[in-house]
Amino acid sequence: MNIKKIGLSLLIFILLAIPVMAEEETEKAENIAAIVNGEEIEVNTVDQYANLNQFLIQLLQSNREFAQVLLSTEAGKEVLNEYRKIVIEGLIMEKLLVGEAEERNLTISQEKQDEIFNRQIEYILTQQGMTEEQLVEALKGEGFDSLEAYKEAFLQNNEKQFLLGELQNAILDPLSVDIQDVEAYYNENIEQYNYEAEIRASHILLETEEKALEVLDKINNGADFAELAREYSTGPSGEKGGDLGFFGQNSNMDKDFKDAAFALELNKVSKPIKTQFGYHLIKVTEMKEAGTTTFEEAKDTINEQLLSAKKQEKWNEFVTELREKAEIEIRL
Repeated sequence: MNIKKIGLSLLIFILLAIPVMAEEETEKAENIAAIVNGEEIEVNTVDQYANLNQFLIQLLQSNREFAQVLLSTEAGKEVLNEYRKIVIEGLIMEKLLVGEAEERNLTISQEKQDEIFNRQIEYILTQQGMTEEQLVEALKGEGFDSLEAYKEAFLQNNEKQFLLGELQNAILDPLSVDIQDVEAYYNENIEQYNYEAEIRASHILLETEEKALEVLDKINNGADFAELAREYSTGPSGEKGGDLGFFGQNSNMDKDFKDAAFALELNKVSKPIKTQFGYHLIKVTEMKEAGTTTFEEAKDTINEQLLSAKKQEKWNEFVTELREKAEIEIRL
């Protein structure tokens, strides 16, 4: 750490400490942010969790005057405490949930730990585009002698999160949705499963009507539409042979363009159609009729949607009940 950063960190420490020492210098209780079922959460822990010191260092570097006001006035202290109160709610819930998991004797099997770690390594290798050997070398630069050393640190640092995942699974995995509820949702929301007619079209965009008629003449004489689009179209779809994919009447395409496209027969080419972008030659290559997604086609998606909502409701109820029955004292 450089001298400047040491100075800023010391200043933060002094300014944060002033209100406490001015009130009761020796009272340890001033450092207690909350007590949860008899367990203390210290203000220092809250600040570390919120990365508050790093934030204040950056603030001092960018706006020293405002940072000093924030740190040394009663109003500033109140702002910091309000921020701490938001952060502390997360720490309270973490403590309650971890305690619940431990009370249920939940553990993470070695097999599950290995699976989690292997997914982490696979993610890193994919994101960084490196081999496992390159990763090991990179980890050595971070102070890890081997992949096993990194694994030990990774599992230890994330132990609480993994344990909370096990608790969530224990609470939510037994939940399911009755097929009758799935069918009822489908019938009550049938309009969601109606879909409009769509066409797939390609176009060649040209700057003038004269040029459009010239290219249309080539098409009428047997030239390939897609090749002409690549050669002449000024639109971004030109490199794809003019293909615009599927769209319906409710799409956000130009109205004149849509009206002309939907009036075409399959594989027929339009006369030049003028829009704000220029002159289009349009060819419809596929058509889909309007219809309704059947229950059989929709049921898996609906089941997943209803199950997700049910799990969210169940988890919210569980967390609320856990907090309500806990003995919590917030001292900030």
